Amino acid sequence: MAIKLVAADMDDTLLDDTLKVSPRTCEAIRKAQEQGVIVTIATGRMFSSVVPFAKQLSIEVPVISYNGGMVRHPSSREMVFHQSLDEVSAGRIVEIF
Repeated sequence: MAIKLVAADMDDTLLDDTLKVSPRTCEAIRKAQEQGVIVTIATGRMFSSVVPFAKQLSIEVPVISYNGGMVRHPSSREMVFHQSLDEVSAGRIVEIF
């Protein structure tokens, strides 16, 4: 079975200890894309912090941010999915912590 999609986390996966994508990782992603594999990012980070890395890696598909709470296209900023916590749930979480 051929790999069709790779969704990679950023911290400790795409990014090294200096918070950069290594040349080796960039090359591996480029080769996968050349073979028709869709590569995206899935992270707990906010969308705006994902965009520079998506551009660096030539990711032309939506990226997943906010732990799955938002799926958005990095170049057009088109929103594919967005789900936030309601006010009551957010307040209860704050109370717990």
